[in-house]
Amino acid sequence: MVNKKAYLRTLEVFLAFVATFIFVIYMMPSYISGDTPSESINLLTPLADNIRNCENVSCIKEIINNFDSDFAGKYAYEIDMGFNSSEIINNLPRKDIYIDSVYLTGNITDYNPRIIKLYYWKR
Repeated sequence: MVNKKAYLRTLEVFLAFVATFIFVIYMMPSYISGDTPSESINLLTPLADNIRNCENVSCIKEIINNFDSDFAGKYAYEIDMGFNSSEIINNLPRKDIYIDSVYLTGNITDYNPRIIKLYYWKR
């Protein structure tokens, strides 16, 4: 004799699986934002030759403002100048943050390697 409760429990598990699957497929995507992040604007690469002789962050900010005067109006940004590529600036806002970086080794006579990172986000 076959146990009828076993069939009912198997059916119950199957229905629970189907209900969970339907929830995941139809309900979860509605919680995901439709905004897709835009591509990085790649601002530092064309400025690499001008930035090469900068020794501090204020010099880099001045070059960026001269190159694109609208950049500071559209984006808030932070600049990091250092030697370690894995360092991240602390206290960045909880927004979509884009990072542009350029690795500079110095010029012909002066070997001064450094990595310049531009963290920027929409205002």
